[in-house]
Amino acid sequence: MDNSLLTGQYIVQVLNDNEDLTTLLGEGKIFPLIAKTDTTYPFIIYERSAITPIYTKTFGQDNNVQITFRIYAEEYDQGLQITNLVRNILERQTINFPNIIRINDIRLGSTNEQFTDDAFLQTLTFTTQVE
Repeated sequence: MDNSLLTGQYIVQVLNDNEDLTTLLGEGKIFPLIAKTDTTYPFIIYERSAITPIYTKTFGQDNNVQITFRIYAEEYDQGLQITNLVRNILERQTINFPNIIRINDIRLGSTNEQFTDDAFLQTLTFTTQVE
């Protein structure tokens, strides 16, 4: 069964299990697509930016998946510290949930920063191949 559409939620599970990140961010502050209205800074929003199936002759299927994380913070340094930690947790990692999903060699594809909606925004886009 192909579970590549679930890539984001399994990556977030790894982020939520990291005590250093939870200390900086707080509990339950990583959201898919949009944060709850009463959420205080800092927080992270993630989305699946792209998915491209790779079909083979033997009918096996892997997928190239792109996941984007947006880290919002009131203070620039705080946002940068959280962003750096997210990168260090994920970059070059392989995440395996046996019989469910294998997320191979997560790589940072791009990064961006800006000030928007009275917050500092750091953006990280990762690419990976998912089995």
